[in-house]
Amino acid sequence: MDAKTFAKVGFRILAVYLIVDGIVQIWDYLSLSLGWQTMPINTHMLLVFLFAIVSPLLAGIILWLLAPSLAGWAAGGVTEERLAVPLSAVALLNVGLIAIGIVFLCLALPNIFMMLYRAYEPGGYMNRLDTGYFIAEIVRGVLGILLVLGAKFFTRLIYRLRR
Repeated sequence: MDAKTFAKVGFRILAVYLIVDGIVQIWDYLSLSLGWQTMPINTHMLLVFLFAIVSPLLAGIILWLLAPSLAGWAAGGVTEERLAVPLSAVALLNVGLIAIGIVFLCLALPNIFMMLYRAYEPGGYMNRLDTGYFIAEIVRGVLGILLVLGAKFFTRLIYRLRR
C-alpha cells in the first residue's frame, strides 16, 4: 500500500466517524430540546442546534468526497502517475497528525458556537464552569488548526528530537 492510498483510507474512516457523530448528536440535541418543554425554543437556538448537528455531518461528507485530494496533499504529493512508494513512518505520522487535527477542529467548532450563543443570547451569561469549558474548546480548535497546517513541521520536529 502506498502512502496516498493509506491516507485516503484514513480520511474516509475519519469521515465515517464524523458522519456517525453527527447522527448521534441529532438525538443528543433532540433530548436536550425535549427537556426544555417549559422554555420556548427561539429561532436563534434552533439555528445553533442545527449547526451543531449539521456541521459534523457536512464535514464528514466533504471529507469523504475530498479524501483523494487530501490524501495526495497529506502524503506529500504522491500522485497516481508515480510508482507506488512504500509507506514510511514519516508519511504515516504526517497523515495521522492531520487526521487528529481535523477531528479536534470538527469537535470544537459546534461547542464554541454553542457557548458564544449562550453568552450573547438575551439574558445569557457564562459562569466560571462555562468560561473554562469555552477556553478548553478554543484550545482544542487552535490545536486542531495547528496540527492540520503544521503537520509536516511537527513531523520533522519529532524526528529531530528522536535523533
